[in-house]
Amino acid sequence: MITVTLHGRVAHGTLEFDQPIAVPTSVADGTHTVLVAIAEPAVTESALATWPADFFDATFGSCPDLERPDQGVLPED
Repeated sequence: MITVTLHGRVAHGTLEFDQPIAVPTSVADGTHTVLVAIAEPAVTESALATWPADFFDATFGSCPDLERPDQGVLPED
């Protein structure tokens, strides 16, 4: 078995790659079974620190004229 590390993006349930995937020349042409393992990205401290600790408390209500209109009622199937 040969391991190839690559990076892709999942969008709407489809795994996408930005470019063709190169494999070692020792892999013979033909049909192969490919195993895909998706590793969740690690959440870093900097990602969690995007908003200051008191941001939402300090800004809540700062746009009093901004109102969400009525969303209506969903039809029952």
